[in-house]
Amino acid sequence: MIGYLGDIQFDVSKGNILTFKDLSHSSSAKFHNHEIIGKKPLSEFLGTDLDKLTLNIELNAFLGVSVSEIIKKIRQYEQTGEPLEFVVGSNPFGADKWVIESSSRAYNQIYVNGVCTAVTLDLNLVEYISDIDMQTNIKKITFFKYVENVDKSDLLKSYSSSGLTTTMNPLLNTIVC
Repeated sequence: MIGYLGDIQFDVSKGNILTFKDLSHSSSAKFHNHEIIGKKPLSEFLGTDLDKLTLNIELNAFLGVSVSEIIKKIRQYEQTGEPLEFVVGSNPFGADKWVIESSSRAYNQIYVNGVCTAVTLDLNLVEYISDIDMQTNIKKITFFKYVENVDKSDLLKSYSSSGLTTTMNPLLNTIVC
């Protein structure tokens, strides 16, 4: 077995060949720029964005693949937003599961009565995080606007004495633990 996406199994065996190619995995960070009059913006790191995968699946009826069945499953996954495991070998991709963001099909061979025997299926998957514990464990404590004339360095000292590793961002009025 090569791997699987949901219950679609990629395999090369006698009488059945279902593979994918051009697997691409991308990730990115999220930033917000706070405008400052007369100066360059102040950048704030917000965290990471959801990872993305793209891959092409070659469907060919002459290689033992039910082309229409695979297309039907992919469309169902896409239309219902069902989270899927994507595994190559024994290695799962990502922290959790994936959803199909979009798909496209190139119908390469169509025979009499419209029977399609070869399709190239392009998939775009987006990471699906189902559990907050899989997120980076960063806690933010925000000071409410109604608290005035508070020396935030004293508050930071009290958090530091509690044994937490902290940093203070006075511009954003937060302490990050």
